[in-house]
Amino acid sequence: MIAFTLPALLLTGCHTMWTPPSPANWLSSITGRSPGIDATALRDQDDDSPRNVDDVIGPLQREAMKRTASRDISPKDQKDHAALKVVQKQFDEGQYGAAVRGFSRIAKKRDRSRVTIFGNSDKDRPTYDPIREEAVFYLAESQFQQNSLADAASNYQMLVKDYPSTRYMDESTGRLFEISKQWLGVESFATTDEIRQVNAEEGAGDAPLSSQQTESRFNALPNLTDRSKPVFDKGGHALKALKTIWLNDPSGPLADDSLMLAATYHLRSEKYREADRLFTILREQFPKSPHLQNAFILGSHVKLMSYQGAAYDDQLLLDSEQLKEQALRLFPDLPEGDRVRTELKYINEAKAKAEWANAEFYEKKRKPKAVYISCKEILKKFPTTSYAPRARAKLAELGVTVSGDAQSVPSSFPLRPLDEAQPQAAKPFQQVPEIKDRRSDQQGNQVFPNRQPIFDDESTSPPAGVGRVRL
Repeated sequence: MIAFTLPALLLTGCHTMWTPPSPANWLSSITGRSPGIDATALRDQDDDSPRNVDDVIGPLQREAMKRTASRDISPKDQKDHAALKVVQKQFDEGQYGAAVRGFSRIAKKRDRSRVTIFGNSDKDRPTYDPIREEAVFYLAESQFQQNSLADAASNYQMLVKDYPSTRYMDESTGRLFEISKQWLGVESFATTDEIRQVNAEEGAGDAPLSSQQTESRFNALPNLTDRSKPVFDKGGHALKALKTIWLNDPSGPLADDSLMLAATYHLRSEKYREADRLFTILREQFPKSPHLQNAFILGSHVKLMSYQGAAYDDQLLLDSEQLKEQALRLFPDLPEGDRVRTELKYINEAKAKAEWANAEFYEKKRKPKAVYISCKEILKKFPTTSYAPRARAKLAELGVTVSGDAQSVPSSFPLRPLDEAQPQAAKPFQQVPEIKDRRSDQQGNQVFPNRQPIFDDESTSPPAGVGRVRL
């Protein structure tokens, strides 16, 4: 009887279905330490999908909310509000350990997502809870003052997630930015002075683009002693904190700085594709940012570093050329103007190399028309490159005589199309037999009397029993 009475007694006051705690909560219950940034708290921010901005407010309204928040306290919340004032007094007196325990107790009590077994349900609470908002913020501030940066960063991000227009947005993003800088080991933004010049034709090789380096992001050993750092992957946690800033406060003063800091880290870590993506977001979404000029120059450099050579797609090469030309037009007094123009010459040489690679490919395939077209494109578009004389020599082998200086584009070529040229002009390639006409046989099928069989033993008529499909 007792075995049935105890579960019934427990279920009497249960208003929500009980679920087992997450592994992160098990770890914290055993070690007494928060596991750092809770990834489940950020599951809604992993993607860049658009969000509802109906309740997003600006900095002036946030400041007004700070001054009028105490007026919105309902009578039934007066007890928690009084407890909050007591803990805030401990915070002001520098008793951060006691403040952490007090603010944590209030925040957990008023958490709408918590599992309740006894007591009233929290579903009747309003979506905006100023008491819990303030408790979470000052909990993070107390942990920050104790140098428990991993726990503080987790609570700052939880505050921004639960209250997208929180009164403490500026303070929270400022703390997250400061913590991220410390974890990434980046003291300053990337500048063009630390970038080495890249020869697009020869490739970047194994040398890094930046003269500065960052420490490795991954470490096989967990951090179990330093509370100022996460247990694992402090670089990943820092990048997540920076993403929280520019996603949740895009009009704030640190939105473009957080993008630039993350791009700087990827640039110095030789992760050029990710740096290119962040520089692109910075150029497109923050046109008034003071980092715009460097976003153009550095963005064109990382695209060159991602280019793999003439045997691969040249879209990155073309994008880099476009960015450099835009930078010269947008910033006429660009200090790096001479270097950018030199790199444009390198890009032009690399484009000619890619066209020459096409000519060599078609020569091996014995396609004289395609070789002729590629060489003609080189002389037309890249007459000042080192591949123009090679193109002239190759045209001469095809029976084309190009007169004039090698640095000028010839107005016309004396060669007629290869299928109309004289036999001696087309040597050493053999012309393909021309199909002059076609006619229908007795069954109405199209036949080509002049077509040569591919193999000597191949029959020109279809095998018996095999029908033809008519369109």
